[in-house]
Amino acid sequence: MSEIKVISAMEARKRFGEIMNRVALRGERYVVERAGKPLVSIGPTTAKINPARKRKVNWNDPFENPFATFTEWNDPSNDIYDNL
Repeated sequence: MSEIKVISAMEARKRFGEIMNRVALRGERYVVERAGKPLVSIGPTTAKINPARKRKVNWNDPFENPFATFTEWNDPSNDIYDNL
């Protein structure tokens, strides 16, 4: 098992792609801290996603779309109670 590296949140933000590659390819582990306090850990996963169970995101639904804008959330045509 590799040594856990401690990095700042700003460093993780700047080098996130590189960190993901190091974790995925080398199995490295990181602890990200802000203001000297550990917040999250980044490490390799052992979970396997079954492609048959993977659900597609409905990009037209602002409740499922992670990139939906605030105006889409306030659009009355997207009111969930209209569909009940």
